[in-house]
Amino acid sequence: QMIQQNLLKDESFVGKECNLRMRLSSNGLVLDVSSNGGDQSVCRAAKAAVVKISQFPMPEDPAVIEKVRSISMIVKL
Repeated sequence: QMIQQNLLKDESFVGKECNLRMRLSSNGLVLDVSSNGGDQSVCRAAKAAVVKISQFPMPEDPAVIEKVRSISMIVKL
């Protein structure tokens, strides 16, 4: 939801998607974000949205934190 709120959308993005991979620190700081396929324009916008957020809220459970430090997702518009 945070990514969607910060994503700059364009009419040309409709129906397109991007596969993103993010690596986060244990406190939620974005260490790396990369595209793993998809429309280049959507990927650029999605990566910019992640960078703009810069830190995501993290759960308190250390075991859950380890599971969410590396995230793959599909951003669809």
